[in-house]
Amino acid sequence: MKKIILFFIKSSDSYSRVCLVLTFIFLNNLVNATTVEGTNIPAGPQPKVFAAANWDKHEAEILEYHLEMQYKDRIYSSSALIVTERCYYSKILETFVRLPEPGYNYESLRQSLYYTINTPYFPREYAISSHALRKAPFFIVRQDVSIQDWEGITFNSLLQLNRKPLLRYRNSGNSQDKEKELDEGPLITEESLFLFVRSLPIDSGYVGRIWLLPSQSLQSNGLQESQPLYADVRADQNVRRIEDQHVHYVTITREDGAKYEFWVLESGLHPIAQAKYPNGLNWKLKRLDRQRYWQW
Repeated sequence: MKKIILFFIKSSDSYSRVCLVLTFIFLNNLVNATTVEGTNIPAGPQPKVFAAANWDKHEAEILEYHLEMQYKDRIYSSSALIVTERCYYSKILETFVRLPEPGYNYESLRQSLYYTINTPYFPREYAISSHALRKAPFFIVRQDVSIQDWEGITFNSLLQLNRKPLLRYRNSGNSQDKEKELDEGPLITEESLFLFVRSLPIDSGYVGRIWLLPSQSLQSNGLQESQPLYADVRADQNVRRIEDQHVHYVTITREDGAKYEFWVLESGLHPIAQAKYPNGLNWKLKRLDRQRYWQW
């Protein structure tokens, strides 16, 4: 492209050369302005939760939820912890770190989710880490899911930075790791929905469609069940009132009819007050706190 432009600059009159140079500068700036530096990911307007200055104070947001799950004819209760914090991607270490260092080229918000389900046979423990770029909040760069139960330890990961979505699966009872590349994408994962929903422009309403990857943490057959589905997203701009709280109502409906419901607080950085998942998980916010990294 540069060779073509230089050719026209040499062969055109002064006015045309000036117009051509200005056009080239505009297009170059447009490309740089619409992608996140160091990636091929389109940049988008930062919603309140991603642009907030709170993240620049080295503070983590801590949300504690009362969690209920229906299993057959019984309801099991537990607690869930969601920790959200700012991170940096280190090109040297090829991983995310909490403090900037030479060589990082973009920031993310990391949502860490921890909870335990006390099933009749053995407790299942979950630890899930999801990264979304601050300048492209609808894009999950990486996700890691760890599950521990009576069958052993299972580890799933999703990578989709500058590539097609790649799923990796590992089980302590399996000697061979598995990988699966998907054509659909970019993907939003079920485990990262809390972060995604908080990013929506709920004040003005929102209607859209996403590729949704159902929960990797509930699959029992490795990668064979990992199939993305279309999902329609609807956010009601009207404010509702539940239990003395002002909330917006958001639904995500998959193409197979499964429906996720969220009640998002109107105030603050729009944390999720309540949520209901089609797999029987019900969430209710108990505590909201902010602490510096080394205090929690």
